[in-house]
Amino acid sequence: MREQVLGQLRRTQRAAVKAALGSLLKFDPVTALKRHPGPALSVITPLNQTPGAYHVLVPSLPSKLVTGTGHWVQLDASEQMNTLLDGFLATVP
Repeated sequence: MREQVLGQLRRTQRAAVKAALGSLLKFDPVTALKRHPGPALSVITPLNQTPGAYHVLVPSLPSKLVTGTGHWVQLDASEQMNTLLDGFLATVP
């Protein structure tokens, strides 16, 4: 998976990568998450168990832990991710 992600990154124009990363540094997800009025679910891995994790900074944000994966949980555990998403979407009116 690492090679696939890095391979695609290498094929992306440098200016696009720079602009995307720069935008990430300016974006305040905590304020946006606190204002979000709708349903939400954060799927996390043990790598997300840090003081700066969104589910820690926004305690009202529901989260589900998936173990045995890296950062790309949707790629490392696609079946488990799909099950979590199906369950979440079933609760959305």
